[in-house]
Amino acid sequence: MTKLTPIQKIARGSRYCAAALVAAASVRFAVVAVEAAVEHDQSPDTATSAPAPTTSTRGRPPGAASGDRPSQPPAKPGTPIQVQLLVNVGNERSELYIDGVKIGSSPFLGTISCDAGKKLAIEVLITKGVVYSYERTCEPGTIRVDTAP
Repeated sequence: MTKLTPIQKIARGSRYCAAALVAAASVRFAVVAVEAAVEHDQSPDTATSAPAPTTSTRGRPPGAASGDRPSQPPAKPGTPIQVQLLVNVGNERSELYIDGVKIGSSPFLGTISCDAGKKLAIEVLITKGVVYSYERTCEPGTIRVDTAP
């Protein structure tokens, strides 16, 4: 067995520490991903259907049922607003354009600015020149573009 110099001992210890840090970071990313997936699965899909009231709303003003979430007030047409944009179309790293301006790649989740009521031309450029085109209206909340029904 060869005797290690102090420098070699420090180098070996540094490699072990680096490996432990990488492992800890990987576990943290995995936990965050699982939490986000569980939260996404548990959140109601407001775009497809409205939740049925679970209690009587007699004697209460409209929208005051205990299970209702506060809705965002409609924005005045033409007013610049910030909205969440979720695009999950095409292959990974497909180019994403809004009104002809490249804003990133798919999958995309981020905040964009647009004028309330304006139609947005959303294009996803897949490899080999295939383009998927969508049109969405700029409204407060989340604009979602995906292949799910």
